[in-house]
Amino acid sequence: MTISMPEIAKNDWVRLITSGLVGASLVAGVSFYNFNRQMNLAIRQQQISLSRDLAREFYQLDGLYRELRTTIESCQPLYKQSGGKFSHDQINRYLGFFDDLGFYLNQEALTIEIIDHLFGAYLIEAFEHPEIRRYISLLRTSMDQPGALKEFEQLAALLENDPRKQRQVQNARAACKRQP
Repeated sequence: MTISMPEIAKNDWVRLITSGLVGASLVAGVSFYNFNRQMNLAIRQQQISLSRDLAREFYQLDGLYRELRTTIESCQPLYKQSGGKFSHDQINRYLGFFDDLGFYLNQEALTIEIIDHLFGAYLIEAFEHPEIRRYISLLRTSMDQPGALKEFEQLAALLENDPRKQRQVQNARAACKRQP
């Protein structure tokens, strides 16, 4: 004696398979969304951590950066041979910091918003200082380093092209023109 199971109609099979596929797709979509969300949160946490470390270095740990910031801000001479108090190595460290920020931006380790918020004004002031411009030009031509401080220059240009920064750029340029 054989017991027969009720046959499932062909349409029922199609509905069952379709429901399974839709359910699996929905689970996969939610999983993908959650994974992307977690990755974005991890990236943001890393950006915040890096930006805090950089801000601490720039504002708290290195007295050289503070001295250079105030000297540049007041558009005083920088280099010892020009009557300033800084060596080429010290200027290179300061500009190298900004060049590194440009590198981090290009690598998407930091956003332009973070860089602008923490360092934008100082970056623009440094870029507009006539001695720094001459120094960069000298590095590229006389020292045969055509790529020297390119990421600093690109970052400064990016900030300066922001229409909200036009007044700040004009003020930085005008400050050095007023100096004797």
